[in-house]
Amino acid sequence: NVIVTAATFPLPEASTSYALSVQTDQSTADAVKASDHLCYYSNAITPSTDGISLGLNHIMSKISVKLTLGTEYKASETNPITSVSAFGASTGATYSPGTETPWSEQSNVKKITLIPSVAYDKNNRTATYEAILVPQTIAANTFGIEIRIGEQTYEWKSADAFTLTGGTNHTLEMTVGNASSANIN
Repeated sequence: NVIVTAATFPLPEASTSYALSVQTDQSTADAVKASDHLCYYSNAITPSTDGISLGLNHIMSKISVKLTLGTEYKASETNPITSVSAFGASTGATYSPGTETPWSEQSNVKKITLIPSVAYDKNNRTATYEAILVPQTIAANTFGIEIRIGEQTYEWKSADAFTLTGGTNHTLEMTVGNASSANIN
């Protein structure tokens, strides 16, 4: 058996740890793709003359924010949401595949702009936004979502520690308006 590491990011020959980061502006599909790192690690591959087949895994975390506009926002033909962003998360980390704790986050915390991922539904006043984030556990009252609708800014902050797990899509469902609420799924 041999050790095999394959990835969508450069693998330096002399290292088993890799500095990875996500884009802070993920408002385009290309920026999301540039942030979505894939990797395969195994120490039990048996070489064959027929070759080997590797299934790469998403190692970053994804967040989806499903927004429902409150009743004060009437049904509109176009999406009135002007921006959605996540804050309080580190945008970089060191990744060490094959170790018990593969992620070591860095302190470069910046706001991350999300991309609309599901078209605005005017009848239900809903829209979904997403971004790729570094796997990490963020302290209570630190991680949050900011939503701008015209000149109005709404902010939700997690009262509990918030864990972003690699290879997982975390969904937040929020109602945005004067009586805003959020649910974590």
